[in-house]
Amino acid sequence: MNLVNEYVKIISEYTDTPSVYKIASGYHIISHLFGRYFEMKNVKCGKPNVWFLPASIPGRMRRSTIQKYDEITISKTLIEFYKKSGLNKKDAYKKWAMSIIEDGSPQGLCDAIIGGIKEQKLWHYDICSGEFGDVLRKISSKGGYSAGVDTLLSRLYYGERYIERLSQRNSKKGVSSTRFIPPNVYVTMFSCIQEPKFYLNETMSRQGLLRRIKLIYVKNTDLTMDNWSSPFKNDYDNYKNDLEQFAINELLPKMIKFDKFFTMNQFKPLTVDLETSVRTTIEKIARRADKALILDDCDFNIHNQTTWEHLVKTTILEALANGDVHETKDFMACIGDENAYKRAKEFIDTVDKHTEGIMDELTTVEIKSKREKDLEKVLRNINRAGVDGISRKDLLNSLWGMTSDKLTPLLQTLDQAGRIYFTKTNRDGPGVKGERYFSKIYSEKPLTN
Repeated sequence: MNLVNEYVKIISEYTDTPSVYKIASGYHIISHLFGRYFEMKNVKCGKPNVWFLPASIPGRMRRSTIQKYDEITISKTLIEFYKKSGLNKKDAYKKWAMSIIEDGSPQGLCDAIIGGIKEQKLWHYDICSGEFGDVLRKISSKGGYSAGVDTLLSRLYYGERYIERLSQRNSKKGVSSTRFIPPNVYVTMFSCIQEPKFYLNETMSRQGLLRRIKLIYVKNTDLTMDNWSSPFKNDYDNYKNDLEQFAINELLPKMIKFDKFFTMNQFKPLTVDLETSVRTTIEKIARRADKALILDDCDFNIHNQTTWEHLVKTTILEALANGDVHETKDFMACIGDENAYKRAKEFIDTVDKHTEGIMDELTTVEIKSKREKDLEKVLRNINRAGVDGISRKDLLNSLWGMTSDKLTPLLQTLDQAGRIYFTKTNRDGPGVKGERYFSKIYSEKPLTN
């Protein structure tokens, strides 16, 4: 049984969310529950923790629904797992709840993780914000309490230590001036945002955090009505029971087995490896991405630097989901073969369907914004001139930093839009000929727009 396929089959009975979201949720579940026990040898990306960020217009994509199914499956597995380790139901729930990260300042997130390690020996966390766009917006804004969250998250992605030195001026006696998250904290993500253009910008695309997150953008034009499901369904409430039974019967036993071997291995990660042919294929992809960057350092090529890493991790998760785990009395290892890679590559290709377009849009969105502001400035100055209009010379002088070459296309745009009109004139001085611009606000002619 392939656990991702089985999960997708169960939730497809209850939701028509895009297929790529369902598969991503399945991989995230495997990553969070099983990936914590494994580590990739001889490769630079470490453990198979994935960070997925479904993005779309509101409503029709059912992002909140798939996130709810994801949480039910993980929480049920972990609560039952903690109960079997000796905790009562209340404490088991508390331990799972402490592993959830939604939002906060760097200091707040640090304190939550440090507290979880001290109180619960909790080394595994899940970022599951329904509106991660708010986090991205705060990160990209100057200052604010979320400044530095991107640095912290980037550290957590790779399980690296994080140290924050605090000013002692306001510290109370006995209060440490340092926050320290030790290495090897394992963090996954399944969060959601609306359309990327509302949160991302060109500067952010060149920061490391965005390359670590796999943005899964589905456009409304990607949808069909083939898998549409009615809002009415008999026995719809069974979805929770079906997911909980899947968690108890399929996920929990495997997690217990991995944990047993992990403990026997003196808490050292179990081995993950790829077949030689798969490594060779992914190596070629990494080489092509590096070569492309030399030729063109555009945002898309920068973003592609981590494609090989996402392929490695997803191949490993596919192998774990498919049960490709070899074990003896005192050894356990997962092997990613050609079939696992093929499935992973198909998924990543679907995820990346719109990535180049998103990167290109990030590059132009700030240019578009500046052009719109320039248009507004030109129109405002022409409006301000009133019924007498304004000469090109005076208009240019009123626009600090504007050149004649930049002004001409802006005037043409406003003219074509029916916002202004112009006349040939020599009223600006004896022998001086030129154009004079008037606002349609003061024109007796009807507005064309």
